[in-house]
Amino acid sequence: MKLSNLKIYEKDDIGNIECSIDNKIAWLKFNKNYLNYVQDTYDGFLVLILLIAMKKNKNIEIEGILSYKLYHNITFYLMPLIKVIHPSFHIIKIICKEFSYGIGYNNSGVGCGLSCGVDSLACLEDYYFNDCKTFNLTHVTNFNAGSCRQKLIYENRLMNINNYVNETNLNLLYVDTNFIEINNLDHQYFHMFRNLSVPLFFQKLFRKYYYGSCFSYFHSKIYKGSESLTSAETTVIPLLSTENLEYILHGAQYTRIEKTLKISENKLSFKYLDVCISSFDYIDSDTVINCSKCYKCLRTLVTLDFYNIIDKYNKVFDLDLYYEYKDEYLNNLSIHNPYDREIKEIYKDILKNNNIKQNEQQEQQEQQEQQEQQEQQEQNEQNEQNEQNEQNENIWYAYKDDWSKINNNQIISNKNVFIKKNKDIHSDKLDNNSKKMVENKTIFNLITNQNDNKYYIIKL
Repeated sequence: MKLSNLKIYEKDDIGNIECSIDNKIAWLKFNKNYLNYVQDTYDGFLVLILLIAMKKNKNIEIEGILSYKLYHNITFYLMPLIKVIHPSFHIIKIICKEFSYGIGYNNSGVGCGLSCGVDSLACLEDYYFNDCKTFNLTHVTNFNAGSCRQKLIYENRLMNINNYVNETNLNLLYVDTNFIEINNLDHQYFHMFRNLSVPLFFQKLFRKYYYGSCFSYFHSKIYKGSESLTSAETTVIPLLSTENLEYILHGAQYTRIEKTLKISENKLSFKYLDVCISSFDYIDSDTVINCSKCYKCLRTLVTLDFYNIIDKYNKVFDLDLYYEYKDEYLNNLSIHNPYDREIKEIYKDILKNNNIKQNEQQEQQEQQEQQEQQEQQEQNEQNEQNEQNEQNENIWYAYKDDWSKINNNQIISNKNVFIKKNKDIHSDKLDNNSKKMVENKTIFNLITNQNDNKYYIIKL
C-alpha cells in the first residue's frame, strides 16, 4: 500500500488534509484556524492503514516524512504484539523516504476525546476540573471516524458535545473524515487506530493526548489469538506516540463503576451524559439522548440505581423504560464480561435474595402444580368410580338354569323368574330395588365379559 501526495490546504474556509492511499483519497476537514497546527508527516495515515495492511499482508511505502519513533515502535514492538493477538495478520515492511527525529514545535496543547460518555467525562474530571498543572486539558476533540454510520446521528451527538463544551473554557477541535471508507474494520474492536490517527495530524498543537481506556488495569490482558486489541490498550496506545506527541491511556486505574461514580459528582453529567449504543434514538434530537434499554445504558443505569443517584439523570434517560428492563438485565449478567462481573459484585446480595425469592416462587409453583395434579388425579378416580357405580347399577344376574341362550349375545327366560343385583344373596332376602320379576320368554342382551359359571350377566 502506497501513501503519497500529501496535501494541506484551505478551501471554502475549511482546513483540509489529503493523502493518496493506492487509488483512494483519504481526507480530513476541520476548522481552518487549526491549519497552522498541521505538520507535513504521514504519521496519522500510517496508523490509519496499519491494520488493513497487516490483514492483507501488504507492505507500506511512504513517499514522504515519517516519525522515526513511531516507525521504530510499530516495527519492533507493535506489529509483533498485533500478530500475537491476531495470528492471521502479517508482519509487513514499512518503507519510508525520510524520517523526522523531533522538531521544536513549541506545542503546548493537551487534549482528549469527548463523546460525553463515562470514559471521556472521567478524563475531564481528572484533568480539567482538577488542577494537574502541565497535565491540564486545554482542548477536547471529536472525530467523525467511524463510530456513527449516519451523518444525522453524528451531528445530533455533536450538538450534545457542543452544549457541554459551551459550559466550560475548553476548546473543541472537531474533525470530519472519510476514514471508515479506508479502514472499515469493526469499530468496536479497532476504534483506537482510527481515533488515534487523527491527533497525529496536529502535532504542532498537542504535546499530550489522553485516550479513555475501555478496561481497567486489572482486566487488561494479552494472550494469543484473543483478537481483542482493546484488552491490550495499556501496551498498544503508548506505542503510537511520536517524538512530539505523547499518547497517555487514562482511566485504566479505575473500574467502570468508579468512573461512573466519579462523573456523577459533576452536575454537567446530569444534562449531557451519552452512553447509548443504540444511536437510532438520536435521529430525533428532541427525545432523551439515551435509549435506556441497550446494554450500555442498562450497565450505567443499574450502577446509578444501586448508589441511589439515578433520579439525577431523568433528563437523559427514560427511567420508566429502564425499570421495565432492569430485572432482565441483572438476571442475565455474564461471568465472562468484566463490566458484568463488577455489577454482579455490588448486586450480589440483591441477586442472591432475588434467586432465593425466585427459588421459593418456583417451589411454590411446583407444589401448587403437584397439588393440582393430585386433585385432578383424585377427581379422575372419583369420576371413574362414579362411572363404574353407574354401570354397576345397570348390571343384573340371571340364574342360568332358568334361562336358555338364543345365541352368543342373547338369552331367553324359560318361565317367570327373578333377576337380581347381588348374585350372592338369595332372592327372598333382597328388597324390591335389588331384584326384578321378569315374565316367561323375556329376552335380554348379555354383556361381553361373562365370567360366572352359575349366572348370566346382563345390562338393562
